[in-house]
Amino acid sequence: MIVEGGRFLPCEAACVELGAIYVPLDATFAPGATVIFGSNMGGKTIVLKTLAFLQLCAQTGLFVPALAFTTRVFLHFHFLGEGGIRREDLGLSGFGREIQRFNEAWGDFAEPTLALFDEFARTTQSREAEALLSAILEALGGNTAVLALFSTHFRGVRRFDDVRYLRMKGLDPARVPAEGGPRERIQLIIRATDFRLVTDEGLPAVSEAIAVAEALGLEPNLARRASHHYQRT
Repeated sequence: MIVEGGRFLPCEAACVELGAIYVPLDATFAPGATVIFGSNMGGKTIVLKTLAFLQLCAQTGLFVPALAFTTRVFLHFHFLGEGGIRREDLGLSGFGREIQRFNEAWGDFAEPTLALFDEFARTTQSREAEALLSAILEALGGNTAVLALFSTHFRGVRRFDDVRYLRMKGLDPARVPAEGGPRERIQLIIRATDFRLVTDEGLPAVSEAIAVAEALGLEPNLARRASHHYQRT
């Protein structure tokens, strides 16, 4: 799948409303599994939603909002992430709902399938989530029938030779705003963030989440202590 100048129109409209610059998606995704790391507000979920939007447009015969979009027809499409509670989900936890939906998807993975995992297993303990994600990546890494993308915060997922690991280039801490109201701070955070996908090379030296929290008004001493603890992990 190759995307050049791909646009997720609802996000583009929201950026216009905020007075922020919208950055179209340029990316190439191979069959198998790809992991996308990134902090909150870094754009990784929008990457998944953009792909879902473009693919649905293409497969329903609608105009595709992109300079170029090369893809194939998928027999199955699954988006596992945030969503409303369905009637059959009543009584299940958030994690339980995710596992139920994953089990429904699993039977389709022998046929052409687009599977987008938006922070899958985020509602359970991190070590357990990383183990579960690692097992799924191991199973899907060499499966050329499936194109699976995983957005995640969990840095402890295993590294496999047949899985690709990317990250959002992310926030430039030097450009983080120091003052202004909530709306102005959000605008400046967006402008200080690079929404391009790059190859992931391991845990970043500076926590983007702490930088974002500080930019949104977190008490400075708490931000400093959080950064201190982050450097020691």
